[in-house]
Amino acid sequence: MLTRFALRPGRPALRTSFSRGLAAASADESTGRRWAEPLSNATAKLVKRKVAIVSGYMGTGYHGLQLNDNVETIEDEIRRAIFKAGAMRESNFEDLGKIDWARSSRTDKGVHAGCIVFSGKLLIDEESKVDPVSGRVQGLTEALNASLPDNIRVFSCTRVNKRFSARKNCVLREYEYFMPLSFLKDSIIGSNGADFDTDEAVAEFCRALRRYEGVHDFHNFTRSRS
Repeated sequence: MLTRFALRPGRPALRTSFSRGLAAASADESTGRRWAEPLSNATAKLVKRKVAIVSGYMGTGYHGLQLNDNVETIEDEIRRAIFKAGAMRESNFEDLGKIDWARSSRTDKGVHAGCIVFSGKLLIDEESKVDPVSGRVQGLTEALNASLPDNIRVFSCTRVNKRFSARKNCVLREYEYFMPLSFLKDSIIGSNGADFDTDEAVAEFCRALRRYEGVHDFHNFTRSRS
């Protein structure tokens, strides 16, 4: 799944340093603890600024993207990494609405994402810098990846306008679906498989797929709303 839209840097802030977050994450790995100490009590003054996080992940082993009690999700891993990096207060950990959290799309159990965007108000050190041209928050990407598993990666963290929303500002969502040929075989030939024609099965399937090409109203496939 891919999402696309233009990111425009917000008002320039000073460079963000997450060296303490990296140190905390490293200590967490070496001691085997699940949590590092939050960095909200650092001596530097931290303020909330809207940041867009561009990420990608392999969804195998996760119960989808969105936070869900008692199961492992992608968003839970990212939330923990943000907390370990010192970019989120403990008081906001259980309620991401407090930081205006949004995601450009959602994926179900086992689904992968090549590019997906999150946005939220993260704690940034006013003594540090954001790149004045790109808006990139230097050091935050590395700090998050230090605490994330290898199957979840952050590609960039960009300071954006306070009105930016990863969901509302997304202009394109692109999905790719893969189906093993064996699925077609089972549905067509039943149990014996003696008369199975691979070429004809594929051709018939492609004819069905062409019915979905173009622009269509899929309202009837969505959840009804009052």
